[in-house]
Amino acid sequence: MKWLVVDDHPRIRSFLKQLLYRPEDDWKECGDGSEVLMVVENYRPDWILMDVEMPLQDGITTTQQICSLITDQKIIIISQHDDLELKSAAIQAGAQKYFLKSELHLLPGYLEI
Repeated sequence: MKWLVVDDHPRIRSFLKQLLYRPEDDWKECGDGSEVLMVVENYRPDWILMDVEMPLQDGITTTQQICSLITDQKIIIISQHDDLELKSAAIQAGAQKYFLKSELHLLPGYLEI
């Protein structure tokens, strides 16, 4: 499986890779949403794990851009904000799921890993 993890905090990126690690998987990372489109076009990940709040471009905007180009891209939004409006915006942008960072331990079960 090919993964792209997008978060401005290297520790979160590292944690997600450790949480979902399988030897056969391949991982790419981006530190901001502004870097993602080129990576997605060239790499074509199976799943994207996307932070909401990033300095140059937020995850909701980035998700919208990706989904306008690749309609079947699987994206999970990850955030520390338990906010109904953000959750709704993430799903409307094209994300499959909105996970709170405090619930990341549930992510492997959601992905059936």
